[in-house]
Amino acid sequence: MGLFDKKFCDVCGEKIGMLGNRKLEDGNICKDCAKKLSPWFDDRRHSTLEEIKSQLQMREENRSLVSSFRPGRVIRSDRYNLYIDERQQLFAASVNLDREDNPDIISLSQITGCNLDVDEMRTEEYRTDRDGERESYNPPRYSYSYDYYFYIYLNHPYIHEVKLKLNSMDISEDDRNRRHDVERAGQEMMSYLQNVTGCTVGGMGMNQGMGMQSGMGMNQGMGMQPGMGMNQGMGMQPGMGMNQGMGMQPGMGMNNQGMGMQPGMGMNNQGMGMQPGMGMNNQGIGMQPAAGMNQGMSQNVNPQGGMGAAAGAAAGAAFAGNAAEGPWVCQSCGATNAGRFCESCGSPRK
Repeated sequence: MGLFDKKFCDVCGEKIGMLGNRKLEDGNICKDCAKKLSPWFDDRRHSTLEEIKSQLQMREENRSLVSSFRPGRVIRSDRYNLYIDERQQLFAASVNLDREDNPDIISLSQITGCNLDVDEMRTEEYRTDRDGERESYNPPRYSYSYDYYFYIYLNHPYIHEVKLKLNSMDISEDDRNRRHDVERAGQEMMSYLQNVTGCTVGGMGMNQGMGMQSGMGMNQGMGMQPGMGMNQGMGMQPGMGMNQGMGMQPGMGMNNQGMGMQPGMGMNNQGMGMQPGMGMNNQGIGMQPAAGMNQGMSQNVNPQGGMGAAAGAAAGAAFAGNAAEGPWVCQSCGATNAGRFCESCGSPRK
């Protein structure tokens, strides 16, 4: 068969027009039949004709599920929303629950995991020199913008992953209120699905190699949110694993050097030594469980200005005491918070 020979759709039998062919592993379908496939299906070229026909039949049966779908709970974001029919234990993810679009109605029992992720875009800023030419600053300056994605992983016949973009447009680093709203929607989705299904959840991570913004340290591919734990031993020397339930406050993020923390409470990766004036001895830090580390964490001591066991316990008690004082309103951005630092802008509690 030549390149310009006429092709016919192996599903509907209609002639396929120019630029209208959609390849399958063992056949062809027209663009109109391809539009009937699930928007979350991404493996068409490696699917057989029989698999495509089976999916199209299930998509037609899905229309009756759409008609009887009654979402009693809706978690809204700036773009995609999560619709949940708690009575039938079903959900749908869509911009709008438009029955003409035939959104996939999926059982909550088919969810195996979920995750919140952030794409960071970095754009260099320039200035104009005396000759009117554009030049870089020294050192270079950058502006940042963000896209938030919520992933739902499934055990489903033809959908393996639902990827929801939570913001309609890129969010500037200065648009703290919008970033906070989108993050809150993603966290609500993740918390709800975990509570209802018991599925595996991941932390909110930045894409690998992304630059950090002020007050928000990130490990490569794994940004920490307040109260989110880190897996045992990640980026740690032997015998220095972190307690899995360790919650991080904003401004205390981890970098990719292994357990690096922001000044004032940071550790480096040189044998878990502390920054000057805040070393550890082998008695542990004495921190509370909400922000603590396990007792086997500290073996190496910074000989300059190390913190003794009693001082470490006092510091841990002071940290927990601040968190227990109740919610407070940030004087810089107006956000309501529970920890020592603002979840929105990173400002310390005053």
